[in-house]
Amino acid sequence: MNWLSFSVIRKLRQSIFPFSPSEQSVDHLLYRIKAGFLAMQCGKKLGSTKQQQDELFYDALVQSPDSLLQSKDPLYSAVAQMIEWESAEVDLPEKISNYHVPDDLKKAMLDVYFETKHELFPSGKPGVSVTSVPDSWEIYRDVIYAATQEKLLLIRKEEIEFYKTGEVLLEYMIRKRSDIADVRNMARQCFEDRGYSKSVMMSCLLALSEALTNVFKHAKHGSMKLVEDDHLSLHFIIEDQGPGIALENLPKATLLNGFSTGKSLGQGFNVMLKVASKLRLYTDNQGTSLIISFDQPMDKEKDSDRQNDQYSALPHY
Repeated sequence: MNWLSFSVIRKLRQSIFPFSPSEQSVDHLLYRIKAGFLAMQCGKKLGSTKQQQDELFYDALVQSPDSLLQSKDPLYSAVAQMIEWESAEVDLPEKISNYHVPDDLKKAMLDVYFETKHELFPSGKPGVSVTSVPDSWEIYRDVIYAATQEKLLLIRKEEIEFYKTGEVLLEYMIRKRSDIADVRNMARQCFEDRGYSKSVMMSCLLALSEALTNVFKHAKHGSMKLVEDDHLSLHFIIEDQGPGIALENLPKATLLNGFSTGKSLGQGFNVMLKVASKLRLYTDNQGTSLIISFDQPMDKEKDSDRQNDQYSALPHY
């Protein structure tokens, strides 16, 4: 965050901010920077442009803690609330899950929390969870998240509903092996109708096939829902009513190929980790829910096309 500090100093020298730094305590100045950074990151998750992200940062920076908490803008009050929860040393994911804001903002808050946890929220401690989980659950969550380079996140049951909001593009029950091919074909047609490139379609269909194969292998039947959220990100929600995976087996089941308990997600899970933007997993003895997310694939396709156009414009010798 050093670049933020330099930026703030430059703005202060230009007398842009409506407060005098000499009248602020160190804690208040650090609070303002932290709030601005969180607002900027949440805005990024919500699809804001870089200019809009900068504006969110500076707008949050000039407000006092009280004005942020009482702000009518849910984003500003949300980041202020995150800082308050961190000071109270409570379980932030639980608090965020039960916070009364739109689901897309909840998702953004959770993602930003886990991405900045060690830097911005060192005091957060587990509290009483809505979903009953073992005391060691948070440790497993953090270890697996770090081991997968922040691509696989264990979530609580109530968080699953966040990813079901949006436009449902496809919904299907999985009862027999032939259903896997049927779902693939329907998903392919859906992507073609929406103009996705072949590379994006192949990544999505590959992840979907591996997930559905695991459903049939371990639970025999389940369901799949494909949702496009308000920011054009895709979420495959695959749920089954199988035996689930014991907490102590989760690292091996998700990260090791050929784990011999019969409950391994195996090579297919590593494939999903490579092609998807993020995986979210909930499992207990009543079943497993896997959310496979592709962040704004249409935008990535445009960026790829733009890079190809730039490359084709270069002189070739």
